[in-house]
Order: sequence, then structure tokens, then C-alpha cells
Amino acid sequence: MTEYKNIKLKVDEHTAILTLSHPPVNALSPAMLKEISQALDELTTQKNVRALIITASGSNAFCAGADIKEVASAGPGGAAEIVSLGHETFSKLENFRAPTIAAINNLTLGGGLELALACDIRISSDRARFGFPEVTLGLIPSWG
Repeated sequence: MTEYKNIKLKVDEHTAILTLSHPPVNALSPAMLKEISQALDELTTQKNVRALIITASGSNAFCAGADIKEVASAGPGGAAEIVSLGHETFSKLENFRAPTIAAINNLTLGGGLELALACDIRISSDRARFGFPEVTLGLIPSWG
């Protein structure tokens, strides 16, 4: 298995577990999206994987969405690239050959909710909260 900086990936018998690990709120930076995409490619080659669980480390959030600092500093052209990267990554997740499960343990906003919605099944704890705060800014979810 490849070592990643923003996620953890392990395969336990026939189940792969991808853990978002980008404290404090597991924001989806371009680097994290690339790692998720690469992990999905890696798992596609492992025929023994029969299910994929996506979960998150920390107690603040499953995923609070896009890393706003990185998107803001990217400028218009860079922001368009980030949107394309998100689309590509979430399409891979949607079309993953095995069932995908989002194990949601806390706050899930914006792109984090889109990530969960790209999975086949969503299971949440009683602490989970969901939302698309970008709509209050007149924006739509961009990775859907």
C-alpha cells in the first residue's frame, strides 16, 4: 500500500478502509483529493477488495468540505482545476466496482457531504450534522 499524507488506507481481508486524516476538520484540499483519487486507482487493481468504507479521523468533522484557503488562493483558473479534480475523484468513487460506505461520525458540510453522497451507503452517528453552507453565498455544490 502507498503511504499518504492526508488519508490513511488499509485493506483488512476483503474490506478497504480509507480514513480522511487532514486535521482539524478533514478539509478537502487539492492534495487530499489527489490522494483519494490515487487510492481509488490503487484499490481498483486489488481484486480481493469487496467493499470500501470511507471514514474520518478526529472528533471535529467527518469532512467540512473544500479547503477554502486553498481554493481562495488558487484564483479563477486554479479554482476551475480544483472543481475538475473534485468531479473526477467523486466520479471514480461513484463508479467504484465494489460497494462504498460513508461512515459519518460528525460534521459533514459542502464537499464533505458530496463525498458522502458519492458513496452507495451512508451510515451516521447521532453526532452527525449535514449541510450545504455554500447555498447561503449563492453558490451550488460544485463537485456533485
